[in-house]
Amino acid sequence: MKGAARAFTRMVRAVLDRRYPNFPWRTTLGLLGGFAYLVFPLDVLPDALLPIGLLDDAVVLGFVVRMIKKDVDAFRAWETPR
Repeated sequence: MKGAARAFTRMVRAVLDRRYPNFPWRTTLGLLGGFAYLVFPLDVLPDALLPIGLLDDAVVLGFVVRMIKKDVDAFRAWETPR
C-alpha cells in the first residue's frame, strides 16, 4: 500500500507537469465525488446508524480505491523503462 501511495504521488506530479498524458479524468471526478460523498452529511444510510451507517461510506471508498489502483498500475507500467 505504501508503494502504491508513492506511485500515486508520482502520477499526480507527472500529470501536473504534463509528462503523463494518459491520466483518465474520470479518476479525478471519482476522487472528487467520493470525497464529497464522504464529507456530505446526507448519506443513503445515515452514519448515526452504527455500524450499518458506515457501510455505504465503505462501499464508496472501496470503489474509489479500486479505480485509483487501476490507474496507478497503468502509470507504473508507463514509467517502467522500455
